[in-house]
Amino acid sequence: MTPYILVLMALLWSHPILGWAPQMDFFSQERLIVSNKPESITYPGQVFDWQMSVPLVRLFYHHRGLAKAPLEIQLWAINRDQETATMSYIQSKAGPSLDYVFTGHLALSQFFGQLNQAPQMVTIPGKHKVQLLAHPLKYKQSSSGIIQLKLSQQENIRLVMVVANDEYPQIIPLLDQSIHPEPFEAYFFRHAKQQIVKQFSVGTQDDKIRVGGPPYIKDMQYQKPLKGNYGLLYDIQVELSNPLPQPADVQILVAPHQQNSIDRGVFLLDGKLKELGIITYKDQTMIIKELASYSLPPFESRRISLKTMPQAGSFYPIDLIFKYELN
Repeated sequence: MTPYILVLMALLWSHPILGWAPQMDFFSQERLIVSNKPESITYPGQVFDWQMSVPLVRLFYHHRGLAKAPLEIQLWAINRDQETATMSYIQSKAGPSLDYVFTGHLALSQFFGQLNQAPQMVTIPGKHKVQLLAHPLKYKQSSSGIIQLKLSQQENIRLVMVVANDEYPQIIPLLDQSIHPEPFEAYFFRHAKQQIVKQFSVGTQDDKIRVGGPPYIKDMQYQKPLKGNYGLLYDIQVELSNPLPQPADVQILVAPHQQNSIDRGVFLLDGKLKELGIITYKDQTMIIKELASYSLPPFESRRISLKTMPQAGSFYPIDLIFKYELN
């Protein structure tokens, strides 16, 4: 396939109607894979070997290295057909770093920042494999990442995720899970997006939306709940209204929910990237950050779009608090 055709396909797939839509409607159709067990890795091994049964997949991973020798997180796409396959992907990765909270934060910030950009394109010849990810994992440091994959059509693609080292550097033959004392477990979720519609009126009590709380999504095989809903996209539509004859300011605050928690957050607020500093809840003291503030004239309303995702390395859930003050 010529470079010209690849560029043309990238442009088409990034088009809001023809392809990879910036409005992120594809989150409603994708399958979510979460890799975090065990979080701390001491040996190489195979994390999962999965046939892509849907054209849209997002991998969300967060691991910490405990091996003395460096490890590497790898993701491979294997084309099982004779014909060439084409796929596109968005990839963000952060670390390795000693700061596991910042690692998860940076991975999500980079991912959100790429959503309106053209994805990377890759072609896989028939009966061949292509490496999509090589992410180092160092001793007592954390590595986090998010990869979103899209097939151009119904292709026969197998995704394989492994943790490799110098002794086991290759995917083929596939690594034997028995070399790891605690088997890897990746969880697959049918739903990767939760939609929330919220109304808040000046003159009413403070209100909130809990991000990362119940109901928890459950994996497809074991029906095991994912506490914190890590990797789940929250698509929140809010209508703010002021039915009073006085102008008012409405604040959206972000607060930790769990005792002894350290959290950060990344948001798309009306399509613009907004990063939140550290919030904590320790020794009965809560540090809260303001996400946004809006001025509402009398008898007027405003709609806002808010998207976020519980990020790796933080202790979700968190609360989005809505409150007002009359001017």
